[in-house]
Amino acid sequence: MSLQAGQRIGAYEVVSAIGAGGMGEVYRARDTKLHRDVALKILPEIFAFDADRLARFEREAQVLASLNHPNIAAIYGFEESDGVRALALELVEGPTLADRIAEGPIPVEEALQIARQIVEALEAAHEAGVVHRDLKPANIKLRPDGTVKVLDFGLAKLSQAGGSAVQTPGLTASPTITTPAVTGIGVILGTAAYMAPEQARGKVVDKRADIWAFGCVLYEMLTGGRTFDGDDVTVVTASIIKSDPNWTALPPETPPAVRTILRGCLQKEPRHRIRDIGDVRLALDGAFVVSDGGGKAAGVALPQSGFGRQALPWVAAVVAASAITGFATWAVSRNPSDAQPASATRFTIGLPEGEVLPTAAGTLVAISPDGRTLIYRSNQNGVFRLYRRAMDQLEATPIGDENAGEAPFFSPDGQWLAFSVGTTLKKVSILGGPSLTLATLPSPTIRGGAWGEDDTMILGGGAAGSGGLLRVRATGGTPEPLVMPDAARLLWYPQILPGGRAVLFTSSEARPDAGELQIVVLETGERRTLLAGSAGRVLPSGHLVFLRGGTLWAAAFNLETLAVAGNPMPLVEGIRVEPGGAVQFAVADAGTLAYLPGGTSASRRLFWIDRQGREAAIDAPPRRYYHPRLSPEGDRIALDVRDQEADVWVWQLTRNTLTRLTFDPAFDFTPTWTPDGKQVIFVSEREKTVAAAFRQAADGTGTTERLGTTDKRRLTGTVLSPDGTRLLLQAVSPDSGEDILVMSLNGDRRIEPLLSTRFTERNAELSPNNRWIAYQSNESGSYEIYVRPFPGVSDGRWQVSTDGGTRPAWNRNGRELLYVTLTGTLMSVPVETGNAFSSGSAARVVDLSAAAQDLGRFYDVSPDGRRFLIAREDAQPADAQIHIVRNWLEELRRLVPVRP
Repeated sequence: MSLQAGQRIGAYEVVSAIGAGGMGEVYRARDTKLHRDVALKILPEIFAFDADRLARFEREAQVLASLNHPNIAAIYGFEESDGVRALALELVEGPTLADRIAEGPIPVEEALQIARQIVEALEAAHEAGVVHRDLKPANIKLRPDGTVKVLDFGLAKLSQAGGSAVQTPGLTASPTITTPAVTGIGVILGTAAYMAPEQARGKVVDKRADIWAFGCVLYEMLTGGRTFDGDDVTVVTASIIKSDPNWTALPPETPPAVRTILRGCLQKEPRHRIRDIGDVRLALDGAFVVSDGGGKAAGVALPQSGFGRQALPWVAAVVAASAITGFATWAVSRNPSDAQPASATRFTIGLPEGEVLPTAAGTLVAISPDGRTLIYRSNQNGVFRLYRRAMDQLEATPIGDENAGEAPFFSPDGQWLAFSVGTTLKKVSILGGPSLTLATLPSPTIRGGAWGEDDTMILGGGAAGSGGLLRVRATGGTPEPLVMPDAARLLWYPQILPGGRAVLFTSSEARPDAGELQIVVLETGERRTLLAGSAGRVLPSGHLVFLRGGTLWAAAFNLETLAVAGNPMPLVEGIRVEPGGAVQFAVADAGTLAYLPGGTSASRRLFWIDRQGREAAIDAPPRRYYHPRLSPEGDRIALDVRDQEADVWVWQLTRNTLTRLTFDPAFDFTPTWTPDGKQVIFVSEREKTVAAAFRQAADGTGTTERLGTTDKRRLTGTVLSPDGTRLLLQAVSPDSGEDILVMSLNGDRRIEPLLSTRFTERNAELSPNNRWIAYQSNESGSYEIYVRPFPGVSDGRWQVSTDGGTRPAWNRNGRELLYVTLTGTLMSVPVETGNAFSSGSAARVVDLSAAAQDLGRFYDVSPDGRRFLIAREDAQPADAQIHIVRNWLEELRRLVPVRP
């Protein structure tokens, strides 16, 4: 059936038709709830009663929901209304790659930039066990900002871990051509010109079919013509099976490595084909390029046929020998006048046993301008230290003071290191020795710093700390405001640009993927936005590098106009991003890149873990779960899912269903239950001023009620008192950092300070009898657990932990207080909570270090106190290690050329 403008499908109102294909008709539609345009894809009426087509259509929704990548168009929902089934998809503006190729061959440089992003999308899909099976230029969109989006997973199929296809009952094993001429039962699905030979024969396919299709797409971009063409389907499929591509059609300037990639992708026998799209990405990055013996890069050509399993050892030996011989020749024969630029080299630094790189509010790594000295912050036996490691040494040595904060940064000459301890800003010689005090900070949190040639420091902190960007002399003094933040934003990661006329910084919400890169011109105060991203840095190579979606991107940057001068390109993926938005990478002016592996896109699974350490998985689909909270009856879990929508959801343990509770496009997070289990309270940024607390019926009915807000404090979490009369609010402010506030739910709902000092008070929890408040504070220099009377917090204070503690929780029987050590061990303390408070010695309960440890309480206690609810990343995090890339600027110049 065709939809008409104005017709409604659920919450979506049709605006106009976009196009149609074999697996669906696509319309531009308006989401009337979230007020945004979407692409609405419906199943054609001719297939409305075809069970096989319906299964594929619904499977497309499930496949897309499992993927989260900047180069894959996202799914927003699945709707059924009056017999019409529709997918609400991300609306991607811009032409298709087919439109672009119709204009003629694409220059090699531009084609490789597009190819790199297609590979990124396929690699993310394959790692999630998804094979596209219908990759072609018409299913690839080119956005005006240069981002490439892969669309139409309507023919995608899930695969097993080893890459073999999973057979789904009732679904055909291979794709079928859906042109009007061929629609019979048993014919092959997909577009003929891009099908792999095994696909054309109707055999079961795996991810190598996508690698073949990618080769066809890359060939077509470079030549302007299809790899295999013909007047009809029969001729095309025969050519795919029997003929070789016309390699002479490739432009002369095609690099040898690209020709090698194409031959490897287009091997007709799957066993001889490149097996992993990740290898294509590495090849595009130059990972398999070796010396030709004269200092020049040379590709290792694959034979045109017969490149099978038996040839691999021989080829590997030749490659290794060529590399060794080339290096020896270069080392002996070169002289300084004709030296070639050094190629990028990669290695990993592993931390000693017992050291961890903990969840952080700031950056844990820094690197000197010359790239020779690495600084990192780690936790060893509960003590946080900064460590210095020269790149030519094997050992790291402590530097600076114990319990130094995050985000250390170097002086321009690399001889001094600046850091914070609590609210004190310090500096220390890179050679070691005692540190020097420079200034007192308004907050213990520094979120990035820059040290200028004029001996001026710019400190980042935003609403969670300093009140904006601060400026202070490197010789000492009082910090002064430089740039103030907008409401509910943080200003961090400053860089004083060469020449000192402007500062680059990030304006961001305290969550991943929420930032904008901005510039402030110091002389005029002019402030402008460059693009979406965080932790930007302008390099001597003429590039702006920044993080977006756990991937490091780069674009040409004009230092004269202070503007981005080219389309951004993704370069390095899998960089760790903290739940609060802090990024874990640093890059030196000399070109050394250092980063922690991790990324932001890892999904999480829910688990029970009992006091003996036995785990039981909860049958909830993998999503980016945060802040799980059990209902009073223990039959439901409220949590926030930090994907594109960033909403609160409820998982029904008895029925195994996941239901979305909030629908506003703003960030909704940290839910908590009312004592009767009928409502959920959460924090939301939907009012665009500062975050506020809201209340919603747990079954999703009725309207959302705002409970209160503050004029300058930014709320980051809520806890409801057991009697339901008071709401504890975790907040950050420019004046006092992180505090605990209280709001009475009776009367005028006025918000008042409860625990507000110059130190950090975080993760407050009330005892079951409503008399005591437990929280963590760093007033001793390290986080410990404290208990005070409630609401009269000034009437006493007891320290419960002794060797560091975070994230307290009460057993519902009121006789046990739990907390997590700095190394991730759950501890138990027996307590008396009657008219007076007393506590016993802490004892180990279970190791929770494998849980996804967010800054908030990342676990919950079952009503009977026998087991604990956690979320754990689907892929286990890497060991404590730091990845290093030397001579990265040369690779950057090659992948993202800068025009003079």
